[in-house]
Amino acid sequence: MPDFLTAKRGELCDRRDELAPMAAEHGRIVEAIDALDRAVPSSAAASSNGSSTQPRRRGPGRPRASAKPARPRTRGAGRKKGSGKRGAEALDIIRAASADGISLQGVADKLGIKPNYLYRVLPPMEAEGKIKKCADGTYVAVS
Repeated sequence: MPDFLTAKRGELCDRRDELAPMAAEHGRIVEAIDALDRAVPSSAAASSNGSSTQPRRRGPGRPRASAKPARPRTRGAGRKKGSGKRGAEALDIIRAASADGISLQGVADKLGIKPNYLYRVLPPMEAEGKIKKCADGTYVAVS
């Protein structure tokens, strides 16, 4: 084992000696760039290396007037969040869970859906007082 370690140490030392001139050159290049930056005003230095301090202008975006007329937005249209089929199913699952409650992921697994949908359904039900979120993140039904 000592022969192996001695051989590896020798290889590392050889590589270090091989890279030493390049490391020294790197340091000299960094010093030269710093000296040039101090001698040349910052705007000229920035333009010489291809970068600019001013943001680039964005290209044209959507035309000012689109061909399709804008639809008026109506607020409150549609049904209330948490009042649909998934909300009722989630509430049934939460009621069926033990007094310890059930996690959002657990409800999603039982419904066979992704949990991100339930982040839209459960908070309104919580605000209405149908369910309660516990400190540990589980949900329990409010009687």
